[in-house]
Amino acid sequence: GEPRALGVFPLGDAMLHANPLAGRGCTIGWMSAYLLAEAWNEADGDALAFARALDESISREIVPAWRALLVLALRRARLVAAPRRRLPYGPAVNS
Repeated sequence: GEPRALGVFPLGDAMLHANPLAGRGCTIGWMSAYLLAEAWNEADGDALAFARALDESISREIVPAWRALLVLALRRARLVAAPRRRLPYGPAVNS
């Protein structure tokens, strides 16, 4: 869709949140800053073109990786929440 406000461009953690255990926060921050600089150079002073270009590049370059991290986090959460049973003379395991 169209941008809701021109001149406001969240980057990194302000744009989306990743599980700190995944170790992707800095990467997302650097990538979004790089994409912002690219979009700025392409837009040639047109605020709407800049917003559209930034949104398009973030959707293409960052969102798929973020979605993959979300899937992994949900899988891990299910694994941790799974009932555990004790084996005789052994550690607890997931059933």
